Amino acid sequence: SRGVIVSIRSYDINDYKAKTELSSIKLKSCVYTAIRSFRDIRTIERGKRGMEEVLQSSSSVLASQSLSQFGSAVLKQILTLLNLNNSVLYLTTQHTDLYGDTKMTVLGASGDLLTLCEPGISTHIPSDIEEKVALVLKSKSHYQSDTLFIRYYPSGQDSHNILYVKLDGPLNEVQRKTLEMFASNVAVIFQNLTQKEDIQQTQKELIMVLSDAIEMRSKETGGHVRRVILMTEFLAEKLFMPQEFIDTIRYASALHDVGKISIPESILHKPGKLDPQEWEVMKTHAQKGYELLADSDRIVAKMGAIIAKTHHERWDGKGYPDGLAGDDIPIEGRIMAIVDVVDALLSKRCYKPAWSGSQVKAYLEENAGAQFDPLITKILLENFDKILEIRAQQPDEEE
Repeated sequence: SRGVIVSIRSYDINDYKAKTELSSIKLKSCVYTAIRSFRDIRTIERGKRGMEEVLQSSSSVLASQSLSQFGSAVLKQILTLLNLNNSVLYLTTQHTDLYGDTKMTVLGASGDLLTLCEPGISTHIPSDIEEKVALVLKSKSHYQSDTLFIRYYPSGQDSHNILYVKLDGPLNEVQRKTLEMFASNVAVIFQNLTQKEDIQQTQKELIMVLSDAIEMRSKETGGHVRRVILMTEFLAEKLFMPQEFIDTIRYASALHDVGKISIPESILHKPGKLDPQEWEVMKTHAQKGYELLADSDRIVAKMGAIIAKTHHERWDGKGYPDGLAGDDIPIEGRIMAIVDVVDALLSKRCYKPAWSGSQVKAYLEENAGAQFDPLITKILLENFDKILEIRAQQPDEEE
């Protein structure tokens, strides 16, 4: 018996039965017990792996840079916890009786629905999903079938959150209750984050409206603002700037000429060359733009103030308003300086016809290291086809 004990201890044996102990019933009982033990071990192992994945996905939740990234990361976490591989949408809907419209926004997605909330992609919610969600909104109640699990959560007087799950198979009681608990509790978080993102989006839209109004007052085409946004963003990417810088310059660049709001229309609209006195007045728009934006604590306005003030500085120090030179000019100002000039040269103005691409390239080559940062000029020349592509995407109305 001592040898048996040593073997059990040494070789990971959980039990030992002598032949004389085994009857047909006892043998079956031993097999059933062993199978159940194996099942439980597998369950524990899956739970362990699931917990590891939950901990890993928690970092993606915390690192999310947008509401859609956060939503998708949270969905992945709950599906991992429940050992599910379903396609899921988390939607918010807003209805306004004043104008009678309803807007559905995807806050998170997984599985084959993930592309509905990928950054930079605007995709209409599939009609079959929209119809099912509309029925739930109308009835203000949950819906469940063999293939769908939809939960309705009012989050305000005119807003509602919807958890939409395409089922691969029936949910067990633990999975169902956990999903319901998740959706009802996370609704409050999504509501707060949605309100924050709505405010940010409203601010960005107002920046565009303001920029367009300034361009219209200057009798320049509104396409200029949208083109410089795309061009500055493109150059910032090519310069390998941090993502926060790229996301900020996308909107801050639209504010580059905000100071023109202080310039008399007689100067803005003059078809010919400005005289020296008029030119001195025109140059004040750089400082005026800075003063309009400088007191804000918002990052877009802060960068906008820097761009407004420095986008007429020159690499050789002969620009205005401060005569900065070289790397003393902030990088956002150097990017804006070349983009503003390039788009203006390629565009028709009241005081000049549009230049050809070859004329603009020759001008850039001549002024690299004088008017413009030589590195940025080199990158722009190497990617000049992209600049022309952007102009084709956002043409002036008369072109």
